[in-house]
Amino acid sequence: MMNNSKRKREQEKLEGVQDKLETHQTPLQGHTPKKSPTSEQQRRALVERIIQEAIDNGEFDNLPGKGKPLNLNENAFLEPGLEWAYGLLKRNGFAPDWIELVDWAGAKVQVELSKETIKNSPEYEV
Repeated sequence: MMNNSKRKREQEKLEGVQDKLETHQTPLQGHTPKKSPTSEQQRRALVERIIQEAIDNGEFDNLPGKGKPLNLNENAFLEPGLEWAYGLLKRNGFAPDWIELVDWAGAKVQVELSKETIKNSPEYEV
């Protein structure tokens, strides 16, 4: 059986913990928790807004290479050895087999036929 002084100390501890919990759970005054975007459209709008704010604040003004053309000869998606090999082929007028085997003329005809099919469809409006 607990004596009264021990029970009183435990009661005081519990009250202290309860006060701390209430203080911890109370939101800061003037602070509203940020909500995460729930749809793809909201995410895109959020990203666009953040980018626009960065542009307005001049955060893109002094980037390295500003005003210089991009180097489009490098392919960041290729392994370094393959990039070198493809560059060697290109400089000597060749291409990888998978590019040379494509019937580019036939592909162009197919694209033109697809465009005509779309234009002639009843759903097509200019």
